Amino acid sequence: MPSRRQVLNGLALAGVGAVLALAGAVEPAVRRGSTRPLSERERFGHLLRRAGFGARPGEVEAYQSLGWEAAVDRLINYDNVPNGEVEERLSSLGLDLSKPQDLQRWWLLRMAYTARPLEEKLTLFWHGLLTSGLSKAPPPLMLAQ
Repeated sequence: MPSRRQVLNGLALAGVGAVLALAGAVEPAVRRGSTRPLSERERFGHLLRRAGFGARPGEVEAYQSLGWEAAVDRLINYDNVPNGEVEERLSSLGLDLSKPQDLQRWWLLRMAYTARPLEEKLTLFWHGLLTSGLSKAPPPLMLAQ
């Protein structure tokens, strides 16, 4: 039987990819082996794929309008970025975070719609590295924190 980590990681990656792909939000990767330099738009798309889970429609342009320094600053200093929209969206769903399926749904939606992509990418990374199983973690409501 797969561990909680394997299940959550698999669901997280599949779910975020599916949500973003269905929404038409994933920026296509640049062809491998291409020798032409990346355009500015492609560079920002690459940055958002590496720092998060891809770009939603209009997000590449929004970061591009900031310029490199401000865009990287926004990604790294995510505590300064308001995330109320995703919080409102999640609270309106009425998910019961004591149920594992609702907790997974909550996290996947949070990763897909956050204004703080690097925060969620780092959370997923550390979650995969530091957790060992549901039986060793506190109750689900604590996991949500």
